[in-house]
Amino acid sequence: TRYFDPARSLPDLKALSWYVRNSLYFQFNLATSRRVTLCKYENMVATPVAEMQRLYEFLEASFPGPKICDHMHQSSIQKGRDVPVSRDIQSLCDGLLGQLDEVRENQSLRDRGVVEHVFRCGGEGQPCH
Repeated sequence: TRYFDPARSLPDLKALSWYVRNSLYFQFNLATSRRVTLCKYENMVATPVAEMQRLYEFLEASFPGPKICDHMHQSSIQKGRDVPVSRDIQSLCDGLLGQLDEVRENQSLRDRGVVEHVFRCGGEGQPCH
């Protein structure tokens, strides 16, 4: 409620909505689950075939081929970057995006077998919060 104010601009409210939806990932400790993987929109449209292959592999399903990606285009990357969002909201969202990016990178390392245990803190394998 610290950030919510009905007088805020529509871009601020949309950014807050993005923040709330994406923060649920951490609130429900999904970063520690091997049943969940992240997919970043920019990665999906920049390298759609590779990203879709990764997702199908994660789901243990056979990839139907690159035709599934024919409708994806890079032209939408970075659209909306010039939308004015308040500094406090932008900072809040940037912080969460950084956390999500870090998880995604660690998932990638784990998937390649580089790390065995991700996001473990101290005794009894309790997940980080």
